Amino acid sequence: MKKPLEDLDLKLFWENSKYSEKEYVGCPVTQILIKEVEKEIGLKLPASYLTLLESQNGGIPKNRNFPLSKVKSISDECISISGIFGIDSSKKNSILGANGNEFMISTWGYPDIGIYICNCPSAGHDMVGLDYRECGRKGEPKVVYVDQENDYRITFLTSNFEEFIYGLVTDEYFKDEESDNIQPLWKPDKIKFQIIEGYHKDFMLELKQTLSKGEFGWTGSRISIPKKWKNASLSMKDKRIHIFVNGKTYYLDRENQGQLQFEILNAGEISDKELERIWSKYAR
Repeated sequence: MKKPLEDLDLKLFWENSKYSEKEYVGCPVTQILIKEVEKEIGLKLPASYLTLLESQNGGIPKNRNFPLSKVKSISDECISISGIFGIDSSKKNSILGANGNEFMISTWGYPDIGIYICNCPSAGHDMVGLDYRECGRKGEPKVVYVDQENDYRITFLTSNFEEFIYGLVTDEYFKDEESDNIQPLWKPDKIKFQIIEGYHKDFMLELKQTLSKGEFGWTGSRISIPKKWKNASLSMKDKRIHIFVNGKTYYLDRENQGQLQFEILNAGEISDKELERIWSKYAR
């Protein structure tokens, strides 16, 4: 009988960064810790999930996209994850952490189906979870995608966690066949944007993009901005979102969106001065 994730090279699975170490990666997993966590949540954790955490207790995987074309009866599109939660409660992004299960259910109103194990780039508007509703507290849970923007619609992904991990792919999977460059979808006529205030009195540029059936890409995204930009003027021109503030103009488009967002996320807790420096570097 094969061991969980036996065909996966766990040494190459995780992406290393200061942000991942700070926000996700917890203490080494022990049998004592597993028993304590399972007792607290009242659920048996999947063997494949624990095998993954034994290599690293939560973090950001190199492969962060799951094509929904892999799921029968689901139209061709994909979801992206930001990271996988571990079981160290001292880490913000863990199943028992500040952004974990209890927070998503009690504060965000997510359905109580089991455990939410992956957050997404939308910063709370969609999650990936382990669904115990059919298997019971000690069974093998399914992996599902829960979309808060669509009345918490639950979409089946895989029959178990191991299948989900093997189904993750890199951005290269969606490489543009004609140009040999990765081309993230950017549909100016289908993008809505606004500045919103977050839970911690921070401010973000929120983007929502409507996709057609068969299209791959993001549907929601939030990018942190300096607090003093909260009243900035926004407009879409020449396929770019222009941000006009304090006599300066910054922009966001398909070319700099991913790079800008990645740089900000990897910085962890960040000052207004540093945020402005990053925006100036990638968006001026």
